[in-house]
Amino acid sequence: MQKNEVPVSRINDAVKTESFIEVQPGLFDNPYPEPSSLANFGRPEYQQAALQAAQEAMTLLKNQNNILPLSKDKKVLVAGPSASSLAPLNGAWSYTWQGNQEQWYPADSKTIGQTISEKTGGKATVLSVKGLISQKILIRPG
Repeated sequence: MQKNEVPVSRINDAVKTESFIEVQPGLFDNPYPEPSSLANFGRPEYQQAALQAAQEAMTLLKNQNNILPLSKDKKVLVAGPSASSLAPLNGAWSYTWQGNQEQWYPADSKTIGQTISEKTGGKATVLSVKGLISQKILIRPG
């Protein structure tokens, strides 16, 4: 706005549309329509169902040189902005609005780096660099 790149009228239109979408279904009138359902939030069986869904959705594209399953006698490098973060594993609307407040995730949650390190008997090197556009998990025999 300060650089006049986006007209104030366009911002006003966007806010009106977003507000209408949220107000229309009555979200502000009764934000918790079933108070008893709050007790169901984060139940272990839901975590198990989410894990099962994730496992069933995974696809191994290529197991080059039979690197998988990971061997405990090989070194592993886990690199990328998400290697040491829980937020990308959960995303927005999971535990918090944007999913970036990791203190609200269950205490037993593990990052990709932690999990691979455990699976390799502590031989994983975890390198997390914020600001990278993409993430690659590199597994090289070492």
